[in-house]
Amino acid sequence: MFKFRLESVLNARKAFEDTLLREFSEKKRNLEKEAGLLEALKEERRASIGCLREMQDREVTAADIGMYVSYIEFLHGRVDRQQAVVVMAQDAVEAKRQEVVEAVKKRKMLENLKKRQRREYEITNELRERKVLDEISLQGFSRRAS
Repeated sequence: MFKFRLESVLNARKAFEDTLLREFSEKKRNLEKEAGLLEALKEERRASIGCLREMQDREVTAADIGMYVSYIEFLHGRVDRQQAVVVMAQDAVEAKRQEVVEAVKKRKMLENLKKRQRREYEITNELRERKVLDEISLQGFSRRAS
């Protein structure tokens, strides 16, 4: 019966990889949420600029225009800050992706070692069985010959 000496290490690496994949998934969801918020802010800014343009066709007070301009500037600042948040989230996703890639490489390395050792075990076992069968055949032949 084949027994891989490093099976516990392989299992630990698989568990670690699963943990990293969950963390990667969480970071990716966070990135999608932050990117969605950024798009919503940009859309709100576009809508506010559109409202300001429509005001050109109507009679409005300077206070109303000033309020819209201030709000658009506020949204511009929020968009800039949100873009920075999105960039940080992208960096976090990429860093976690690299960790996952490294974990996968380490796990595959052990799995390949396990496969190679299993093949060697099977070849050795097959040779041993063949040797026993050859001895049995040889003994049967010598009994018949004598």
